[in-house]
Amino acid sequence: MSSVSEWFPSDGIVERLVGRLTEDTLPQVVVLPSERRDGIDLYSEADLGALKVCVKPDFTVDFLDGADDRRFLAEYSADVALAIAVGVASNISSAGLLGLANYVIERIRVARAGGTLADDAILEVRIAKIEKNDTDTRIEGVQINARAEEIAKILLETLGGVDKSRKLIREVDDI
Repeated sequence: MSSVSEWFPSDGIVERLVGRLTEDTLPQVVVLPSERRDGIDLYSEADLGALKVCVKPDFTVDFLDGADDRRFLAEYSADVALAIAVGVASNISSAGLLGLANYVIERIRVARAGGTLADDAILEVRIAKIEKNDTDTRIEGVQINARAEEIAKILLETLGGVDKSRKLIREVDDI
């Protein structure tokens, strides 16, 4: 039921991510548009409260686009109950991985509390891993489809490797 696959952010998302990276204005987690239609990157309605779920004061989350540039999609895919798209640094620390996992879990809690997410629903988490060196910036995307109870473990294994995920999974909040 669960799957991990490659994901390719749109050229527009990549360009804006590189711009924010160059300006040094990227937070630890950047909320990305989760859908592209007619050449326009769109956030899901579930993203409206994305910044409110950040409960740790030392963990920063922000939208890729400023308030005036954000466009929201009012409908959902029939196959996916909750789509979350985020960007993180490829060299994310253990604390950052833990913060990201807890952030995704909190987004799930909020969706369930609001009645928009059934317990057995399949979630879609897209992650743009941003890597910058002296000469180049590279963005690699991954998409995880899984049930809520599996998402943190799969996310940690995908971004941090199996050994690191085994240590961190005990510190992840329960859903």
